[in-house]
Amino acid sequence: MNKGSRFRNMLLAVGLLLCLGLAGCLFPVSNLPPVLVLEVLPREGYAPLDVVFNASESFDPEGKALTIQWDFGDGETAVGSTVTYSYRSEGGYQARVTVIDPEGEAITKTVSIVVRSIPDGYMLRRFEWERDGEPRVWELLIPYDLYQTYKGRQRIPHVDNYLYGDYVIDSQDDPTIKDYAIGLWNRVGQDDDDFIHEALAFVQGAIRYQADPPGTEHPFYPLETLADGYGDCEDTAILFVSLLRAMSIPCKLAFVDTDDDGTPDHVLAFVAIPNRALADLECSGEVTAFEWDDCTFVLAETAVDQGAFALGCDPWGLDEDDLAELWSFPNS
Repeated sequence: MNKGSRFRNMLLAVGLLLCLGLAGCLFPVSNLPPVLVLEVLPREGYAPLDVVFNASESFDPEGKALTIQWDFGDGETAVGSTVTYSYRSEGGYQARVTVIDPEGEAITKTVSIVVRSIPDGYMLRRFEWERDGEPRVWELLIPYDLYQTYKGRQRIPHVDNYLYGDYVIDSQDDPTIKDYAIGLWNRVGQDDDDFIHEALAFVQGAIRYQADPPGTEHPFYPLETLADGYGDCEDTAILFVSLLRAMSIPCKLAFVDTDDDGTPDHVLAFVAIPNRALADLECSGEVTAFEWDDCTFVLAETAVDQGAFALGCDPWGLDEDDLAELWSFPNS
């Protein structure tokens, strides 16, 4: 190769490098906008309403740091990937989140928040529990006068005559319990089997176990247990059975002897399920089921201090000789 050819090749190479070097200036790479991923829970409820705003899954396609700004729709603002804000007054709010990258490219989303006031004559109770690791939240309005009516009722001393079934069939709170049961049934897709499992998880997880003082026996009506948020074995079993009864699901309240000393010492429930569903029950130990009224009934333990008992699971290995008394709903 002669000197002229080498010189021309060098000029071409230098020119190519110059073109490549200047390409970023002459043809700048466009900045990609951030991607906004938003979760807001809950979006409606009663005041004061605590709402969790979460945009932590948002990202910049180029991997750059983002700034996340919140406007809660009532004049208050905040900065951060996840924030909790309490709406104190009823009304409709348009909350807005803006995600900004270092070049100033921004994406905004708006979400509606509805805050209701508690109606006169009602108490608000907010329940939280888990089912299969999934969190649940449920707000109930409880009529205050009806609660006080039950709270003021005299309990008949139990002397060899335990009338736990009477606390289920008392009719005064039937419309209210029916409303609650329908609300829970709607939450699980209007499916009886799912409703049974959800109701059991609710009573076990949302109602705090609290035994009666030593030497006393003071059963609660289901509305009392909901309003107070706690109860012992008979209170939680009465509540569970009352919810099932409201949806016409065959169930029984049972007074049982768990330690084989001849004296009943515990209250639990039984609920009818299809025979084919027995194989789907998941218990590490024994599953207790009985055939009554041409149906298969499985045990449901409602009083749980810690953890949970799945439907059918029996920590005592009960047989029919251990069942001192049964109350059936509907009556049979």
